[in-house]
Amino acid sequence: MRPEGSLDVVVIGGGPAGAAAAARLAQAGLSVTVLERHVDPRPKVCGEFLSPECSIYLGRIGAGEAFRCLPAVPIETVGLYWGRRAVTADLNPPAWGLSRFVFDDWLLQWASLCGAQVLQGYEATAVFRVDDGFCVRARHVRDLTEVEFRTRFVAGAFGVKSGAAVPLAGLAPPHRQKGGFIAFSAHLRCPAVDRRVELYFLERGYIGLASVEAGRVNLAGIVEPTFFRRLGARFPTLLEYLTERNPAFRERLHGASDWTAFRATVHPGFGPRRRVWNGVALIGDQAGCIHPFSGDGIGMALQSALLWAEHVLEALADRLRPEVILERYDRQWRQTLAARLRMTHWLDWLRRRSRGLSITLDIMERYPSLLMWIYRRTRGLVSPSRGEGSGGPGCAGSP
Repeated sequence: MRPEGSLDVVVIGGGPAGAAAAARLAQAGLSVTVLERHVDPRPKVCGEFLSPECSIYLGRIGAGEAFRCLPAVPIETVGLYWGRRAVTADLNPPAWGLSRFVFDDWLLQWASLCGAQVLQGYEATAVFRVDDGFCVRARHVRDLTEVEFRTRFVAGAFGVKSGAAVPLAGLAPPHRQKGGFIAFSAHLRCPAVDRRVELYFLERGYIGLASVEAGRVNLAGIVEPTFFRRLGARFPTLLEYLTERNPAFRERLHGASDWTAFRATVHPGFGPRRRVWNGVALIGDQAGCIHPFSGDGIGMALQSALLWAEHVLEALADRLRPEVILERYDRQWRQTLAARLRMTHWLDWLRRRSRGLSITLDIMERYPSLLMWIYRRTRGLVSPSRGEGSGGPGCAGSP
């Protein structure tokens, strides 16, 4: 096993949360290594909706200007559909549609430009406490070369759908739940969906359509496994089921073309999780996963990453013990993000009740401002921090 020396921070996982945390800490002068087990950019099962506050968080790592150079599509309108019922509203400020294939690769490259060492093709195999820090072991997924790091801080940002089970001092974080959902997505061309995000509800799930780059639309959704099996466990059959019951969905898909293959995964469920496990900070979806209908998943992942990164910097400046900053991170995460998860939990509970969704849409039609109130309550709409968009490498379509 090849030792790689001593570091300030090791981040396990190079998705949005891992890359954002690494970029922030590297900009502050810390030695940071990111372990990302995938070698090349890849599509992911995701709604690919970036809520308005994402630009705020990207600005805080100096990437605001570079983000505006990406081919992200402004999302200016939202629509909710149930049977023949529909509620639409303008999004102000607008959100963005951008594929994870583009966004994740760009953000990981940004972390590298900020000074983080990004090791793609390496997966963490174990994390152990050593003296006042950690020993992190990793191996290359292709040639099985093993490396070992000594570090002061470790963040687990490997996501809930990745299948990763990194032994933390011999134990895996207890986040897996029984049951869960089938999550799926595909890209297509659908001219009727332009600068829009639309959500179509089923009895046992929901499907969304959202504009992304290059004139394409992302179709993504979740469905309960038992309901999916009743439909023969085939995604085309699921779409046919929805088109028969929702005229708007049938109209949207009329003339759709250039479909990609469906991607699918088992999602373990939504809600808060552990933020700390055996001295390791868990960030992104590992800390808590919000219902996709809120459109706040990527924004919340970025926010949790920056919360933890700021506490690490505070610990180094004030010479605090790692246990203290983990306690503070956990407390601030709950104060900042837990209410959002509770709100979406109750909205989903209402959706699953008999006539609950229909009654809710009735009220939204009568009081259109209610939809925007819910939209703001299920995300962290914040004011730009001083210096947003500055302090990092210059603008580029991709770093």
